[in-house]
Amino acid sequence: MVTAAYNLALLVQLLWTATATPPDPTTLLHESIQAEKENRKRSFNYVWREEIMHAVYSPPGELVQRDSATYEVLFVEGETYHRLVARNGKPLDSEETALEQKKLEEVAAFRRKTPIEERRRRFITAEGRRLTFTYRLLAEHHKVQLLGEEVFDGRPAWIIEAEPHDAPKPHNRKEWAYVLRCKLWIDQSTLLPLRMEYTQVKDWDNIPAGSVTEVYFTPVDDVWLAGKIVARQEVTKGNRVEINETKQVYSQFHKFAADSIIRWGDPDFR
Repeated sequence: MVTAAYNLALLVQLLWTATATPPDPTTLLHESIQAEKENRKRSFNYVWREEIMHAVYSPPGELVQRDSATYEVLFVEGETYHRLVARNGKPLDSEETALEQKKLEEVAAFRRKTPIEERRRRFITAEGRRLTFTYRLLAEHHKVQLLGEEVFDGRPAWIIEAEPHDAPKPHNRKEWAYVLRCKLWIDQSTLLPLRMEYTQVKDWDNIPAGSVTEVYFTPVDDVWLAGKIVARQEVTKGNRVEINETKQVYSQFHKFAADSIIRWGDPDFR
C-alpha cells in the first residue's frame, strides 16, 4: 500500500510538472544555491565513515592497480579528524591501530595547547590547498540552460547545464568552478542538488581537460550529504593512455551532539 501510494503521488507530481511552465534556469540555479547554503548549516554536526579507493585502468578497461583506505571521521577538540581504520578493505592490525591512536592523541594535545587564532589560521591555510567545487560561483560566469527533467533515484528533478562564459582564470583552488562545465540534477521539491557531474574544459592545476567528477547526494535526517564522489581523468604514459579513478564513498552518518564543535565560518560547498 505504501509503495502504491508513493507511486501514485509520484505520478501526480510528474503529470503536474509536465503541464507546468518550466522554470527559468538562471533563477532555478540561484534558488538552488540558496537552498544548499541553508542545507550546509544543518550539516555541520555530522560525522561519518569514508572509504577512498584509487584505481588505474588501461583501455579497454583492464585494471592495472587498485588500493583503498578507510577512515573514521570524528571530532577531536572541536575539529574533525580522520582516523585510519582499514587498508584495502582489511582492518588495521593491533600495531597499526596503536600507532593511529597515538597520532590521534598527539593531535588532541596539539589542539588543546594551540591558541584558537593559530588553529583558525592553520585551518584556513589547509582549506586553501583543497581542490574545492564552489557551487555559488556558477551564478557568476556561467551560461545556464534547462535540459529537461527526469526522475532520479525516485525523485523528480530538473536538469540544468552551466557552461563557463568569460570566466576568469582561477586564482586559487577554490575557484575551480571557473573551468568546469556542470550538469546538475536539482530536486523539484527541495531545490537541492541530487547529483552533479562536472567536466573540466581546459587544463588547469595539473588536471587535464576532459576530466570528469560526479557527486551523488543522500538524505540523512533533515539534511542532504554527499554519499559518493567519483573522479576520472586520462593520463598519458609514453604511448599508453591510462584512466585514473578516485572514488570516495561515505557511510555510517550520524549526528555528533556537542556544544564544543568549532565552526571557523561557512565553508564553501564542495
